[in-house]
Amino acid sequence: RSTLDFSNDSLKAAEKGLQRLMSANETLSKISFTEIENDFVAEEDAKVRELCNSTIEFMNDDLNTAMALASLFELATKIFSWQNEQLKISTIKKETFDLVKKTFSDFVNEIFGLKNEKATDDSKMNEVMQLMIALRKEAREKKDFSTSDKIRDELLKAGIQLKDGKEGTTWE
Repeated sequence: RSTLDFSNDSLKAAEKGLQRLMSANETLSKISFTEIENDFVAEEDAKVRELCNSTIEFMNDDLNTAMALASLFELATKIFSWQNEQLKISTIKKETFDLVKKTFSDFVNEIFGLKNEKATDDSKMNEVMQLMIALRKEAREKKDFSTSDKIRDELLKAGIQLKDGKEGTTWE
């Protein structure tokens, strides 16, 4: 019903959005729920539930996919904050976490039919990247930061981003 903005910039933005949803979906499958009695926050739990419910309501409202996607992107922000422990996952109930997993997976995989094009057989590439990550880690331990930075920067030039986290370094 509205004008379509079709440009190179909008295609790049759409690609970044797809990568964000795919990354959130993958991250969500790796997160495990841990409940701590004193951390539950009813307000946070209600916000997360509302995001899940609003995604469904938007699709029921004349297939308002733009708003449904907006809700998914807000959920993605929550997922990444749980991963980075900026927000504790124990602030929501287990049932709410299961609702997030189901809603996100159903919408991304089933309803929108989005597929992760980069989820190909990366076994050989993964072996090479694990070697590069180990070499970089070794350089950092020896305080050879110029080599460590060079490895990171050259990989970035090749389109591979290293992400340092609490569980170690991953690549994308």
